[in-house]
Amino acid sequence: MRLRTPVFVTIGFALFLGFATAQGSPASTQARKFAFIFGAGGEPPGAKTIFDVSFDQMGKVLTQAGYAGRLAYNGGHADAEGLSEKHFPGQRTEVMRDEIEKAIRDFEKDIEEGRIKAGDQLLIVNLNHGFLPEKKTKSHPVASRGGDFNMDGLESLRLKAEKAGVKLAILDQSCYGGASLALASPKTCVISATGADNVGYTTEIYELWKRAAPGKSLESVFLEARKYGYMPTSPRISGEAGTRVEELLKTIQKHLLNYSTDIEQKLRKSQDCPTCFTAEKAGVGTELQLNLAEIAALAAIPKATLDEIKKRIQEHARIFQALEADWKLEREFAKKMIKIGPTTWSWATLSRFDLAAEKKHWSELVASAKAPFPKTYYQHVLASLDQVQAKRDQLPQDKDFASFLSLRSKVDAHSKDLAQAAAEVGKLERALYDVLYQAVRGKGANPCAGFVL
Repeated sequence: MRLRTPVFVTIGFALFLGFATAQGSPASTQARKFAFIFGAGGEPPGAKTIFDVSFDQMGKVLTQAGYAGRLAYNGGHADAEGLSEKHFPGQRTEVMRDEIEKAIRDFEKDIEEGRIKAGDQLLIVNLNHGFLPEKKTKSHPVASRGGDFNMDGLESLRLKAEKAGVKLAILDQSCYGGASLALASPKTCVISATGADNVGYTTEIYELWKRAAPGKSLESVFLEARKYGYMPTSPRISGEAGTRVEELLKTIQKHLLNYSTDIEQKLRKSQDCPTCFTAEKAGVGTELQLNLAEIAALAAIPKATLDEIKKRIQEHARIFQALEADWKLEREFAKKMIKIGPTTWSWATLSRFDLAAEKKHWSELVASAKAPFPKTYYQHVLASLDQVQAKRDQLPQDKDFASFLSLRSKVDAHSKDLAQAAAEVGKLERALYDVLYQAVRGKGANPCAGFVL
């Protein structure tokens, strides 16, 4: 995830940074602060990671606020390693899923044996690439080496912390991090950089840490950052006020859909379950009207603002319906196959065929000792690529293929329009969120207000 680019990489290695558990900490009557941070799993090789800017800012805040611990930071990124030494000198170790789980067990043991006591703080930050929630889990998986780590793995720690009176906060700053709100309770603060069904953006992560400072509560930091964020996503906070606002905005937030992978998933869902999607389309009218009426009754929102929200949502829905219609036609064409040489090529693959890239790919397979098929197969495919290119050059003369390319262009254009429409909805949603939160603030449990950095 680059700035303004979603956190959605699935390459298999992780960056983890975690502050030390309490072993060896000097006795003190003051409440102490511990932090455990893991993330940047799935980052490709190179000097940098897309989380470096946010991590740098986070490191400054946490060291200034007096959080103690150790750092486990995946090797191979020179700039990232430099930041680990800058903020947590000598504390870097390797990380895998097993290491994350071991660190969690260490914190649990520290709580059970009294090294982390009532009144102490434990801050957990997932600065990472995340994935959609899975069935049979409360939250969602995030990237790590040796297998993805499921955020459900924090539940036992949460229960032990609450029983011991330890203040616990979980910040899930990954794609689909809103799923981790399922780990919240009246005693544990959970904050996410996005919803459970949307990608996240590094800008949202940085906005939060830019406003964080010693002495500020996580609630106040979240509200400031959310107000000034500008990407079409929906950062979330636990507590009764946060839950109430999410209920009020749930229809509006459906129209923050903007990123290609999320759009594709939504389109496939509409294909697989047409009745589900028909019901949702109907809800754009009736459910939205009910939500807006409830919002108007709760807070002094000008009618012009509510009308503008309705207009923007209807525009987003209109674009999506046009996208859906063209996508279904394009998908049928994309599945057509042509046998060229020893293998079969789909129209979807041929439409974006890049001869140089394909030659590089198949040459690597020829040279690989771990390729699943006999080397001769890859050699034959490699030898046929010029023939594939020649066939690709002829395809636009095919009337159906020309129609397919036209539909693909329309789908791409609709997707760009949808992203812009989502951005407009997002601006209004952020302003509305702040007003509504202030209207219901102070009612019920709010552990994020009591967690002060």
